[in-house]
Amino acid sequence: QHSDFISDSSVPLTGSEQNSSEIPQPNKQNPIRQVFKYYKREMMTITFVAALWPVAEYTCFVWLPTFESKLKENPDPKAPFIITPICMFIQAAVMPVFGFLVDKTGPSRVIITSALLMAIFSPPLFIWLSSCNDYDCILPQSMFSILTAAFGSALPVTLCDAFPAEIRYTGIAFSYNAAQVVFGGTAPIIATELVVPGKPFLPGLYLSVVAIITVVATLVLPTVILFTRDSLLDVKGHIHRNSADSLIYSP
Repeated sequence: QHSDFISDSSVPLTGSEQNSSEIPQPNKQNPIRQVFKYYKREMMTITFVAALWPVAEYTCFVWLPTFESKLKENPDPKAPFIITPICMFIQAAVMPVFGFLVDKTGPSRVIITSALLMAIFSPPLFIWLSSCNDYDCILPQSMFSILTAAFGSALPVTLCDAFPAEIRYTGIAFSYNAAQVVFGGTAPIIATELVVPGKPFLPGLYLSVVAIITVVATLVLPTVILFTRDSLLDVKGHIHRNSADSLIYSP
């Protein structure tokens, strides 16, 4: 289900009779220059696709123990720091299952489904977390573990499919880390500011908003990739001479 016009090889599959001396060689331009000149749309879109991962990870596994031990109405100073490692183990344990599902159905469906479920259930799960006591909080936090595992198992495939092989590391490095800085770096601050007495759902509502952004970006991503591909082709279906993309497209 991966993008059928993205290949790890710059060799066109036109038959065994093709002379190897006629195979065009990849363009050896600076990948940073290439990615910022030709793949800005992909980087911006991938930043929003990946946004849910750092927000969910920082909120549900880094910030949440602080919320449960200090910020909610009936804090528990000990249980959250035992629950969180258990929930992270659950997340790691179920990831291979979702990875198998990604192979069967494609990454986009898993990302969209898990993000929609996160958008729907985050506010009620935070209401549950604010009212549960001691080790009862392991149930709602485990649900976050499962949802983030589903999303995290599909995200790497989507990141790789968004860029051709020649600039893949560069494109992913800039876009994924932009999501980590902009969304992940601010998530604990925003979640803390949203802790309001009588409104325990607000941190979960922030997760919901980011999840919806991720869904929209995931739906838009194939169109963005196709637009870039078409913009790199001339009317005959060949790559422009000054194109940053070294892939070979058939006319």
